[in-house]
Amino acid sequence: MRPLLWYNSYDGLKPGIRAKMSDKEGNFIEVKTWLNTRVLSKQSYQSDFPEILKNKQDLFSFQIEGQSSIASIIPETSVQAKIGWIDGLYFGKWGIERKSSETDIMRIYIHSMKRLELSDNEYLINKNQWSTGKWNNMIHLEFIQKPAFLGEEGGIKLGIGSNSLFTDFDYNFANAEIKSNFAFSDWGLRSRFFVQFGSGTSIAPESSLYLSGGNPSQMMDSPVYRSAGIIPDAWGGFGQAVQHAHFGGGLNLRGFSGLALSEIQNGQAVEAYRGTSGLSLNLEFEFQDLVGIKKEQLKRRTGLELSTYSFLDFGILGAPSTTSKLRFFQAKMDWGLGAALKINSLGGFYNFQAFTIRADFPLFISETVQENDQAFAFRWMLAIGRAF
Repeated sequence: MRPLLWYNSYDGLKPGIRAKMSDKEGNFIEVKTWLNTRVLSKQSYQSDFPEILKNKQDLFSFQIEGQSSIASIIPETSVQAKIGWIDGLYFGKWGIERKSSETDIMRIYIHSMKRLELSDNEYLINKNQWSTGKWNNMIHLEFIQKPAFLGEEGGIKLGIGSNSLFTDFDYNFANAEIKSNFAFSDWGLRSRFFVQFGSGTSIAPESSLYLSGGNPSQMMDSPVYRSAGIIPDAWGGFGQAVQHAHFGGGLNLRGFSGLALSEIQNGQAVEAYRGTSGLSLNLEFEFQDLVGIKKEQLKRRTGLELSTYSFLDFGILGAPSTTSKLRFFQAKMDWGLGAALKINSLGGFYNFQAFTIRADFPLFISETVQENDQAFAFRWMLAIGRAF
């Protein structure tokens, strides 16, 4: 058992407790609970904070996660479950995973989630991208392979998702992701190819495919991104300017983060920043050794890993038209420079988990929203974790 401390801008400071029991076979149960104190929450310091949202925060948050091996019945297989009430979201996840090795994984699971009322969206970085009062239930099937020829951190992931019982939406998809990472003497090349086909008559915004990055449902898996706080509220939302926060995933055209793109179809303006189908190619050319920064020497001396790179993202997004026929928007691309700093240790912290701070500078985007914006311009964004 150990103490926890977290923060978001709606709950304020969140002290808590984590308890975990496990064995050598990989079976475990872990319980986390937090008290939402509202200390330093935005309702305490924003004079214009809406009265309708005051004291609407959850009183506490919890998450229970467990895994139990069923290898005696099905070799190399375990049953997994996770339930919780965190940052305005009720959720549950139940399934089985077959893991023959770290490079060969198959899992099938049901994911169920719901936000009860509009005030629950006040937690979010992107507050208008989540449905309320509706159950979003889906069944997922995933295959993961990590062949050596794709390099370190490379891999292939295939996924299928479909409606589950008692859902309030109608949405199905199939996607594939291929990532590679090749390091040479003075430079490196990282790549990601992603393709998805989706269909349906009622698509939850939190489960949609986004042009710029991962969707809000995926963001809930990250303590940093599931609610505003560590990432300021002002960095979220979709509007006329590129935002300063990015979360990797989706088509991953980072230069369009926060841009509320639209296109005219059949005489009507339709959203062009989220949809159901698309494909993209993301490239990062690493060159730190070429400018005199020796990555391995820095890691040995300081425990830090610095990567500098130039990135290029290209993608095309599609969504059902007013006649339910799939139509694709104009292809888009961005280019820029970036740096990622991986922190492998921090003082004497016990069980410290390495994390990466990323800064990207999209210097070119192929499309803008504001008339006075230029394709070539200085833009910046910060993130936790690599883009892919």
